[in-house]
Amino acid sequence: MQLNSKIYIAGHHGMVGSAIWRQLEKLGYNNLIGRTHSELGIQLQWHGTNGAEYAMVSSVSGEKAPAVKPGDVIVRTDPGYYRPTEVETLLGDATKAKQKLGWEPETTLEQMIREMVAYDLEQAKQIALLRKHGYAEPIAREK
Repeated sequence: MQLNSKIYIAGHHGMVGSAIWRQLEKLGYNNLIGRTHSELGIQLQWHGTNGAEYAMVSSVSGEKAPAVKPGDVIVRTDPGYYRPTEVETLLGDATKAKQKLGWEPETTLEQMIREMVAYDLEQAKQIALLRKHGYAEPIAREK
């Protein structure tokens, strides 16, 4: 990947997305693209309390988010992912894995970003196609 390649980073204001953004800038990439829900024309309305919060789409304007429609719940909190206590920093060091196990990373940061963006784009296209033909999209459940 060239240093001036366009790289789209979804969730660039979140913990992981912003870390990826900072690392790419540090490596010299200068054409990073990030969008918030409002930049995509999506307006959200938050509901719920105490670990049962969710964001529902209240309106969509423009053509930047074709797979999203009013009434869709696109963000939902899950207390199962809450940490018991928050820490100031989380730093990984693969030195021990390299020394003891001979481990080396097989996927570069650029490859990981490409895979993540390609997967998300494919999922959005599939949902848009299902909706276009009158079908409900599948509901994914993690855990």
